[in-house]
Amino acid sequence: MNHVVDRSELITKARSILAIVNTRAPLAVAASVKAAQLAYDVNKTGYSAEARLFGELLQTQDCREGVRAFMEKRAPVFKGD
Repeated sequence: MNHVVDRSELITKARSILAIVNTRAPLAVAASVKAAQLAYDVNKTGYSAEARLFGELLQTQDCREGVRAFMEKRAPVFKGD
């Protein structure tokens, strides 16, 4: 997700983007942040780390809850496990 804003709107926009941490799946958000940080690694290990983290996320209760909620057409209730 990319955004271009005036300098005067930067902090407000950044806060609105960071609010996702409190409203979405906490494990997926944490893994996304970690993968993004690793992507800057000069040895290109970020991509393999992203694949590993994705595989780990698929095994969580939050993942099962997300799929269940989607199938039941309801909002998911993520617990971070």
